[in-house]
Amino acid sequence: MIKIFGNEGANTSADPLNKQLILFGFAGIINTFVGFVVFSGATIFLDTPYWVSNFFSVVAGIICGFTLSRTVVFKSQKTGLYSNMWKYVATIFLQYVVGTSLIGFLVSKGISEIPSYVIVLPVVVSLSFALQKLWVFNKKEEV
Repeated sequence: MIKIFGNEGANTSADPLNKQLILFGFAGIINTFVGFVVFSGATIFLDTPYWVSNFFSVVAGIICGFTLSRTVVFKSQKTGLYSNMWKYVATIFLQYVVGTSLIGFLVSKGISEIPSYVIVLPVVVSLSFALQKLWVFNKKEEV
């Protein structure tokens, strides 16, 4: 079985997976802030539907997210730029579809857009880390 989120009993200061999780968290804070500001701004000031606001927030996060994940979190910048890029974009598209579907479901149940976004966020973040770790920036696949 592949362990995605850490090794029990490991020394966290030396465990590369735990370090990746911490760095992913910091990169995620930046992307979450950017995405939340864009989503909220589009929803409140532009009065866009949640699915348009979510699209804008995803696009805004792609630029800094790819760079931070590739160079800081998974240190995959030496090879496979185009391979990493298309896989990252595919991952973001999947996150968008899953996130937007879940937000839409919650909105249909009477929860407003911004709280729905906040509720869905942990699901999308977990999906993102797993896909980036195991597929997008998997160093075993780099040539």
